Amino acid sequence: MDPIAVTDDCVHGAFLPMSSFFLTVSPPNPMHLPFFTSFSPGVGLAWFVGGKKVFESSKGWTDVDKSTSLGNLVWPKPSLSGTKDGYDPKAISMISMEDVWIGGSSLQVSLSLPPSENVDDILWLPIQSLSITPRRAYKASIVVKVSCAITDLNLEMSVRGITGDTPSTVEITKLPVNPLLYGWSEYALIFTAASGGSLDISYAIGVTLKYTSPCPCDATITFGSLSTYIFPNSVTTLQHHISLAAFERIPSPETAPPFSGTLTWNISSILPLLTNVIYPTSAEDPHPTWTVDATYPSFLYFNIYVQRSTSPGYENVAFLGTTGFSGIENTFYIDGSHPIIISQQEGDRKGELESLRFWVQGVTDRGDVLSWDQCTSVEVQW
Repeated sequence: MDPIAVTDDCVHGAFLPMSSFFLTVSPPNPMHLPFFTSFSPGVGLAWFVGGKKVFESSKGWTDVDKSTSLGNLVWPKPSLSGTKDGYDPKAISMISMEDVWIGGSSLQVSLSLPPSENVDDILWLPIQSLSITPRRAYKASIVVKVSCAITDLNLEMSVRGITGDTPSTVEITKLPVNPLLYGWSEYALIFTAASGGSLDISYAIGVTLKYTSPCPCDATITFGSLSTYIFPNSVTTLQHHISLAAFERIPSPETAPPFSGTLTWNISSILPLLTNVIYPTSAEDPHPTWTVDATYPSFLYFNIYVQRSTSPGYENVAFLGTTGFSGIENTFYIDGSHPIIISQQEGDRKGELESLRFWVQGVTDRGDVLSWDQCTSVEVQW
């Protein structure tokens, strides 16, 4: 068969980016489902917990359970704006897998800043859109690391309306900046949409920048995590605890490597010690002694660690993995042939350990990593 001769010219319209064919839709209202992102595409080369690298893989890892929003207003192209006349905003966003706060990646935004001698000049960098219910208080927090040649760069977290609303339409209470490890800082605020309507409104969470510099300069902002949830009205907050961890060996232990089995655990809640207790005035007093936080968080996943039973505390724990891959709640399969478990046996006079301790550490849907006193461990004899 003779090839078909193409004689007509290829006629097409203007090329458009893929994003132009899809509407920008905000995630569910945090009043119904807390919003959290660690800017993860569900793949990575390492794993970080609180800025510390606890695992590294030369081949990388893939886990769709860990994928989160990349910031729909900043990825793949930031929309930086400023108050300075004639300012041409220049910003580039990228995913970093080397400098990470939690999970396997972070979001880096590189900025080219023009000279500025006016402290009133403000740059606005929106990150994520959210649907907000008017007259409801929300708490938002973001973990950030800033690298800049100038020292007077001032970063603040902010909330603005996407439809051109000014910041005055949002009542904002800024909370103190919380310095974290490895150069990270947490910015947080409580905000309420002041609109008198009843329908949800689209707002953007981002950061504002102020600086003074006689010459152009570059800055890099690394975003580690972002969370938003309903601000609790209660004065008493339940504390998460991991409890009742158990280990069940596989049915045929004689044919399996040592310490192979299933690790399971339960979750408990503890009320903190009450202070300034106001006791009921009568049996019919409708006001309770304490009110429980209705926005009690759940867990995103759990980090699993192992250590020799003879090691004190938790300083020498070794990371094994995270839950989510199997899809079974509060369960993690321990493979006795794992290189980390085998490495725990090195140096033992008998060639193998008689017992190991497995730790379970929770990460909430607000991005909080439980402290070790809120975690639990189980010692497994062999």
